[in-house]
Amino acid sequence: MSEFKAHVSEAKKKSLIETKKLLEDNSVVGIIDLNNLPSPQFQKIKFKLKDKLKVIVMKKSILKLAIKELESKKKGISGLDKLTEESIPALLISEEDPFKIAKALDKNKTKAPAKPGQITPREIVIPAGPTAFPAGPIIGELGQLGIKAGIEDGKVIIQEDKVLLKAGDEVDQKKSDLLAKFKIEPIEIGLNIVGIYQNGTVFGREVLTVSEEEYKQNITQAATEAINLAVFSVYPSKDIIELLIKKAESDSLALESSQKLLEKIGSDEVPKEEPKEEPKEELKEEPKEEPKEEPKEEPKEEPKEEPKEEPKEEPKEEPKEETSQSENQEAPQETAKEVPDNSEESKESDSEPDALEGYSKEEEKRAQEVITQMKDKDIIGGK
Repeated sequence: MSEFKAHVSEAKKKSLIETKKLLEDNSVVGIIDLNNLPSPQFQKIKFKLKDKLKVIVMKKSILKLAIKELESKKKGISGLDKLTEESIPALLISEEDPFKIAKALDKNKTKAPAKPGQITPREIVIPAGPTAFPAGPIIGELGQLGIKAGIEDGKVIIQEDKVLLKAGDEVDQKKSDLLAKFKIEPIEIGLNIVGIYQNGTVFGREVLTVSEEEYKQNITQAATEAINLAVFSVYPSKDIIELLIKKAESDSLALESSQKLLEKIGSDEVPKEEPKEEPKEELKEEPKEEPKEEPKEEPKEEPKEEPKEEPKEEPKEEPKEETSQSENQEAPQETAKEVPDNSEESKESDSEPDALEGYSKEEEKRAQEVITQMKDKDIIGGK
């Protein structure tokens, strides 16, 4: 049996050699997807970015073969082979950073209507609100796609938001026509980066298209979480030791203050326990036994007997006797007041002659004048 060998044209052999050389000589190589990219748009982007990158269009079979033959010479380059499966590949050559390349390609994309068969890159929503469409067949078209619509002032109005397509959905003819009527252009036309190889690593599109701000936030968050983990696990290292010392100092001060607080609370609790025990025992035993027995026995017997007997007997008999007695008592008091006055005068008159006994009449007369003068001047009592 004769061995059959496929014929390979010289042009293909030459293309394979050139492709292998490009992959081997350049540190940064990648795969670009040309699917749904119009030729005029492609040429325009190539010319605009010619100083940063070079795009070479070739057959998928030649590119895959070149990558396979370089697997032993260039570590990790085989990762590009998988990226060629679901795309119309073109080879990207550059010396720029892979992330800068992806950013430059995204900036040079333009908006375009969605055609039937295309895949939506993002979610597409028909927003609620008034439209410029007059009442007509469009209401039926909206209803067929599950969009609630009405008429207001002769114009069609969308009553609520409606998700028409989700990211990754395929666009059909009806949805493509409706998007065109609403002038929604969800498709971005440009060079779509699939992946870039650099120094043994293949960076996929999901990595290359990460937002710089989001990337910085993720790194900052990761660094913060790593530091917190190292501090709380007491992992000593050059970058963490200072934080560990500060934390130990802070913890010791907190422990000292809490200890002082506990001691203060303990000292305040001792006097509070004694007053609580004694009053509760005395107040609960005495008030419950005595007040219940005495008020019920005594107040019920005495108020009923005494108020009824005494007010009836005494007020009727005694007031008359007391008034007569008081009148009799007032008269003796008045006479008693007059009698002492007469007795005092008589005593003074009786005592004066006795005091002048033993004197001559002239001396008595003289003494009597002196006494009279003294009485006139209120030196002695009586006039």
